[in-house]
Amino acid sequence: MNRGSRTQHQVIRLLAGLCLWLAGHAAVCAEAVDFKGVRLWAAPDHTRVVFDTSGSVTHKIFSLQNPDRLVIDVASARVATSMKAAQGSGGLVKGVRTAHKDKDTLRIVLDLTQGAKPQAFSLKPNEQYGHRLVIDLYEVGKPDNQAAASAASAASEIAKPAPVKTTTAAAATATPLRELVIAIDA
Repeated sequence: MNRGSRTQHQVIRLLAGLCLWLAGHAAVCAEAVDFKGVRLWAAPDHTRVVFDTSGSVTHKIFSLQNPDRLVIDVASARVATSMKAAQGSGGLVKGVRTAHKDKDTLRIVLDLTQGAKPQAFSLKPNEQYGHRLVIDLYEVGKPDNQAAASAASAASEIAKPAPVKTTTAAAATATPLRELVIAIDA
């Protein structure tokens, strides 16, 4: 290999390494998503918690007991305003607390009145609201309305027997069957 070719390979390696480093750190360089506020709604069968955000979020949810809490870890996020307005709003949520788990992860803790089963999903912006992270909380031990409604409709369909068709004329004109004998030869 001559000297010019070797230098060219070194430059290509350096550029490839730089590209890999930049690709690996793109998430760190990305702007954090702002949590703008929280809204609570207590329905008879569940409690809905809606977080208004400045963009889509990546999150992990887990529950803790004694006392009952729901923990939401959100990657690349920060709190833009206080979420204290949600304190004591009823339903399964007693309060909302936030802190940074580490420099890139926002931890949101929902203090609960009792154990709850969470169902989380994200909503895209519409005319009225921006990006949202929605968490529905169902009481532990109580079936949610969708499952109960589908079970009730299935039970009502099973309870209604199909009408039976009877044909007496066909039974009267049927010819008798002959006896069949099966012999097994060993």
